[in-house]
Amino acid sequence: MVALCNTKLFQLSPIENQYGFQLTDEGLDNFKAKLCIEVQYASEQVIAAIERNGGVITTAYYDPRCILAMQNPMKFFARGIPIPKRELPPENAVEYYTDPKNRGYLADPDLIALERFKLAQKYGYELPDLKQDPQFLSIMLERKDPRQIFYGLNPGWVVNLKDKKIYEPDDENLQKFYSTLDDSRGDADRVFLSALQELRATRQKLESPSSVNSDTLAQEFSQLASDLHDGMEVGSLVEVSLGGRQLYGVVRWCGKPRNKSEQGLVGVELESEIEDGSDGSYLGQQFFRCTPGRGVFVPMRHCRPDARFSGFSDVSKSSTSTRHHDLALEIEYGGPECPSVFGEVPPVGQFGDWSKLTGKFRGIQGHHNSCYLDATLFSMFTFTSIFDGLLYRPPTRNDIPQYEEVQRILREEIVNPLRQHNYVRADKVMKLRRLLQKLGSVKGLTNEEKDPEEFLHCLLSQTLKAEPFLKLSSGQEAYHHQLFVEKDDKLVMPTVQQLFEQSFLSSGIKLKEVPPVLIIQMPRFGKSYKMYPYVLPSSLLDITDVLENSPRQCIVCGHLAEMECQQCLGQCGTGLESIAFCASCLHKAHSHKKRTTHQAQPLQVPSEFAALQEHCVIPRMYMELFAVVCIATSHYVAFVKCGPGPDAPWCFFDSMADRKGEQNGFNIPEVIACPDLPRWLSDEWDKQLLNPPGTGLPDYVRRIFSDAYMCLYQSPDLMLYR
Repeated sequence: MVALCNTKLFQLSPIENQYGFQLTDEGLDNFKAKLCIEVQYASEQVIAAIERNGGVITTAYYDPRCILAMQNPMKFFARGIPIPKRELPPENAVEYYTDPKNRGYLADPDLIALERFKLAQKYGYELPDLKQDPQFLSIMLERKDPRQIFYGLNPGWVVNLKDKKIYEPDDENLQKFYSTLDDSRGDADRVFLSALQELRATRQKLESPSSVNSDTLAQEFSQLASDLHDGMEVGSLVEVSLGGRQLYGVVRWCGKPRNKSEQGLVGVELESEIEDGSDGSYLGQQFFRCTPGRGVFVPMRHCRPDARFSGFSDVSKSSTSTRHHDLALEIEYGGPECPSVFGEVPPVGQFGDWSKLTGKFRGIQGHHNSCYLDATLFSMFTFTSIFDGLLYRPPTRNDIPQYEEVQRILREEIVNPLRQHNYVRADKVMKLRRLLQKLGSVKGLTNEEKDPEEFLHCLLSQTLKAEPFLKLSSGQEAYHHQLFVEKDDKLVMPTVQQLFEQSFLSSGIKLKEVPPVLIIQMPRFGKSYKMYPYVLPSSLLDITDVLENSPRQCIVCGHLAEMECQQCLGQCGTGLESIAFCASCLHKAHSHKKRTTHQAQPLQVPSEFAALQEHCVIPRMYMELFAVVCIATSHYVAFVKCGPGPDAPWCFFDSMADRKGEQNGFNIPEVIACPDLPRWLSDEWDKQLLNPPGTGLPDYVRRIFSDAYMCLYQSPDLMLYR
């Protein structure tokens, strides 16, 4: 805090309720510095960023009197008063600063070592080798006493700047006051008295000359890591021998609770309560939290892997380690196991009952702002094979070196498990997110809020180099189409068909060919502003009139159209079909006095069709809606059609529908059936239900009309060949 205040860039004023610094995650992905920093609050992602680079972070509390001294030390020393003793945090902050997950200054150093190791596993990085930088060791070892505010200066000392001297108190009562914790403030101080005394003893051991070496430091920060690899692991399912009883549970903690000379213990959360169980505390210290009566601490030799979950009696050490790692991830993220699935798996419902997909822990589990990606992937792969070419295209010389790895993770760890087991755990998706962030130009894919089009650009264009879906008459190619339209106040609830035609008409471009998939982004600006309060996703999208060189019908007689007049839009019909005419009908239409100034353009009619027009029905080209990605309050969800055809049911998917636990909990994804949605996507309902705004609509119907962000269409004909 002193160093930050001395930069003069930041100032603290307790009078204005400014009591410290919060280290935010802005610039997280580009952070490369190794530093030792003390702040008052930091999120898990920030802590991981510091420690990934070999740094140390501590969160600490300072009372207002100490802050006034620290914000301008020179001014404080000039006053000639004793350095104050730091008070313990208030009761509502005690839990935070004693939690090793927060790197609290009152937490047990051994537990902090464990949490460093667990956090590195969670975010997929290796803790840097501490032996490689002995110069940084002394900084890393230095920890303030809980009552100390300045490094190297104890409470009660007086600093004389003029004489360059430091005066220590001689009075015995003053020495006792400044060197001990004040046990007169209530229960909070008494509860932590023993823990803080132990913390000071640990610090004294670290400060001894014999301990200032890289081996001891590495041991301090990897003690629990070695214990975990040699014996039980956090998250392992175990059998516990306790007083002649055989109990079952999950390992929640491993280590040596008091000192390194004691035997290692395993903290286990049991499946059921026992009379002599605890709440995760041992000898007055909290090592993990569980339901009272379910926590036990036993020597490691009293634990063994749970035989109920062992497939074979003779399992190699490597396979056991892998199984324990998977179980730990299952505990951390929640839900069922999520093994990789090899081979080729068809979409859900194509050869079975899609209803097995509905319920809790179905779909893709959300984690760290991943909803934009979860909703998009669920829409693309669950019920359709239109994107399966991405999963199986062989690599070419133009592909990036990591092409096959990205493709493998997408296919075997996300799409196939989703289709076969109906669930994808968040750590599987995190593998893809890390790779895309490393390989693409879009930063923050692992932890920041993003939009589906950013993800699609990174995946399709930069990484997999997929062939663009849209070929435009302008010569451009694209993966999705953004609707750019002028607002028509007469439209209360426009359809996607209307907006689509208006967008192509105003841009003056056409499609060169029928796309296999058409991803349409609604006319929105940012996550909040919507041009129309409601938009009706068209179940079938007629693209006939935006196709270049495609045969079209005359709006008047129905024969083959030869000319197009954009100025006649809406005068002889509706939509883009109202601007197509055969030669004779165009002459009649333009003979009207209101249309004498209209200028028509010839249409390019395929020669083979022109020759056979008398014997052929002029076809119309349609694309089928199969998914709608929606957004509300920066959270993406998806409505997805459960198979092809007009009668296929729909479902609603939310990767973060529920949550278990708080900061260190996990999200619960859910899929819900929406059997009535096809009727609402048609015109067979009373539009008066929109007034007053949306109150007459079911919640999920109002959501798809109001929050639609991206509509996905596929060609029923071309999907068989993609």
